[in-house]
Amino acid sequence: MIHDEMRALYRDMVLLRRLDSEAVALCRQGELGLWAPSLGQEAAQIGAAHAMRRGDFAFPTYREHGVVWHRGVDVIDMMRIFRGLSNGGWDPAKHGVAPYTIVIGDQCPHAVGYAMGIQRDGTDDAVIAFFGDGATSEGDVHEAMVFASVFEAPVVFFCQNNQWAISEPVNRQAVVPIVDRAAGYGMPGVLVDGNDVLAVLAVTREALQRARDGGGPTLIEATTYRMGAHTTSDDPTRYRDSAVTEEWAGRDPIKRLLEQLQAEG
Repeated sequence: MIHDEMRALYRDMVLLRRLDSEAVALCRQGELGLWAPSLGQEAAQIGAAHAMRRGDFAFPTYREHGVVWHRGVDVIDMMRIFRGLSNGGWDPAKHGVAPYTIVIGDQCPHAVGYAMGIQRDGTDDAVIAFFGDGATSEGDVHEAMVFASVFEAPVVFFCQNNQWAISEPVNRQAVVPIVDRAAGYGMPGVLVDGNDVLAVLAVTREALQRARDGGGPTLIEATTYRMGAHTTSDDPTRYRDSAVTEEWAGRDPIKRLLEQLQAEG
């Protein structure tokens, strides 16, 4: 890994964390109506975003602030949405990223449809659909994966398994790892440490290249942890074990990359 790229990954994760903390503070001050914190998930978002090319297209949830920002969207335009302003948002065609999707899983069929359009246009661009572990319980996600496999759409399904669907733990949503579902749809499934930004970058690049080469879709499960609340209207201390949260804090993605940079000089 070239040091310049590692530094860029570190810089972007640090900036995302600062952006996120400022947005939470603005909520507390009454300047924003709501915010979905991305604390702890910086590596999954920044690693995946760095794997994308200019012509690629991302379909985010309401928590992919790092992806949206990395695609060139101005922070002010991001904030306007959560302030409830009618002039919020951005031009999806300009930035290669759809607006935030609030309805759980709804972006996945849209992503497949867009990918099928790319396929028919004959370009070598690809699409990433972001979603969380909770969305895997939604029919839209399953239908999207079926269509993607049948039509070999150039799309990557990127699941950030942050262990919680609001207050519902992942072990109440699935009895087998989420990544194992890929086999049922006839696509590869890749499990990656979502707090290792270099690993996320590598597997996402590979999946996107597979899509470009006509290999069809891939499901990536990035295991991470939602260190903050589901949204600023939520109190996770009411349903989470603080000891588990502290354990995950020891796997902080920013600290991990910093230590690697320092070790390599």
